[in-house]
Amino acid sequence: MTALVNSVKTGLGVSLALALVIVGAILVWGDVSAHDYSPPERWDTSITPNTTSVDTRYAWAIRSAARDYNSNTDLMVIYCASSCNNSNIRHYENEYGMSKWAARTRYVLLSGGLIRNATIQWNAEHGPFSRNDANHIARHEMGHSFGFDHFPCSGPDYAWSVMLYGCTNGFPGALTSHDKRDVNNKY
Repeated sequence: MTALVNSVKTGLGVSLALALVIVGAILVWGDVSAHDYSPPERWDTSITPNTTSVDTRYAWAIRSAARDYNSNTDLMVIYCASSCNNSNIRHYENEYGMSKWAARTRYVLLSGGLIRNATIQWNAEHGPFSRNDANHIARHEMGHSFGFDHFPCSGPDYAWSVMLYGCTNGFPGALTSHDKRDVNNKY
């Protein structure tokens, strides 16, 4: 900031001052990599993720998502066919109003940023969902319960991922190579 004030005072001009501000902004924000979309929160791996559809018509998509994570990543995810007492990732469908979200994940962080339980809400106001959309939503929301954030739809950090949000060019209905790498790097 002192360099900016001094450059203006000494007559080096607005262009140099602007250049210093831009360089300063780059130094402060730094380079964003794909893994910056993975906040420090993470699933507590001392317990196995056990997911179930408590009240949704998309049990098939939730079961498929559990299989996808279980088969293609280092996370072991169990799907419980009926409402289980030991389920720690529960999916519910209800009419939550015409909000922007088709589904959302809520969880409580324990000390150390650990997640042990998650509730995934499917918004019936946006359904019924196509097969691909339901597959995407199940994997995307489970990704949040495993500590992953939204991924950008464009720009230098764009990658085809189930964690894409708000994009107009579609969404993958299965974990991508990028997703598998991110999950395995985190866990």
